[in-house]
Amino acid sequence: MRYRDLPADHFTPEPYARLSMPPTGKMGDVSISPGGDVTWSAFLPDRSSLIFTEGGAALRLHPAGAAAFRFPLVQHFVDGRWLVVEVRTDPTTPNAFVFDSNLRLSHAFYVGDGIQTVLLDGKGKIWIGYFDEGVFGAFNPMPPEGHLSYRYGPSGLVRCDDRGNVEFSYNTQHPERSISDIQAMTLDEADWAWFCPYTDFFLATTNGGDVNYVLPRAPVSLEDALSVGPEYFAFFGGYQRSSMIAIVHRASQRLRLIQLHKPNGDTLSPVRFATRGARAIAVSDDNLFRLDHQVLLGALGPWTDANTSDVASAVQYLNEEESYSDSYLISPGNGAERVSGKPRPNGNPPRHDKDTGL
Repeated sequence: MRYRDLPADHFTPEPYARLSMPPTGKMGDVSISPGGDVTWSAFLPDRSSLIFTEGGAALRLHPAGAAAFRFPLVQHFVDGRWLVVEVRTDPTTPNAFVFDSNLRLSHAFYVGDGIQTVLLDGKGKIWIGYFDEGVFGAFNPMPPEGHLSYRYGPSGLVRCDDRGNVEFSYNTQHPERSISDIQAMTLDEADWAWFCPYTDFFLATTNGGDVNYVLPRAPVSLEDALSVGPEYFAFFGGYQRSSMIAIVHRASQRLRLIQLHKPNGDTLSPVRFATRGARAIAVSDDNLFRLDHQVLLGALGPWTDANTSDVASAVQYLNEEESYSDSYLISPGNGAERVSGKPRPNGNPPRHDKDTGL
């Protein structure tokens, strides 16, 4: 079946826990640590934050010289230590903090600005993916040659030790397919990093040396999260599809769509996701939902030609959709020239969360 015509299976997941959240707090980041702990942060009106665990405990972690973290990404080491990374920093201020199991600050170090994702692997290595301001911000204004910031954000994706020493630098070591923004990233059970970056949205994996380009293009653009198991990939969210999941059978590259719903039939949106391997947690309306591969496959039932499409058809659809958009051609000396895309055919609307009954 063509991807454009593929109906989405409706699924209403059951919440398994409630978020601990101050009455005036707003949801920040949510993540899964290598031992399986789920943590999240809450932003407060004074622009400080609190960090919570799945068990309901509030972590009183503070950076050196400050009362609270502002935009923290949190991971729990297997040995009991904690890692907290601030998303934004200046070119010199340390923004990664390691706390011992008693929540006492051990040491801090610099890991760059504009951080999208931080994940610890089972060996205590730190994987960091950057968004575009981290990748390109170091060049505006241009810092002096050899500046510390060049080792981190401009790399797009790095692996470092628990002191911030870089052991893998994607854009430096693999400039042939550079990263502008890590759109989605996860770690599998063998501690390989899987990532789907902007602008090409390819799917690749690395162990900190070799890089395997698994899909030339993923079947989703601007996805929010990615989960990886031995038999399936799952891509969560995407452009105009915040509560849609595309799940791909790795061997056949057949694909199905799952639309998340509330019990009243409304879409389960907005949604935040955290993943690790085949595990996935969704957060919506202050509830936590499990969306592991086992849960998703149980909701789908048997796969047939009549209820599946394939990755190639989904990519063709994405290419068609991009061709209907306006594009811009930069003409030196004349500014930006607007170039119209192809007219959209009648009766050919884009897919989004409201159109799952196709």
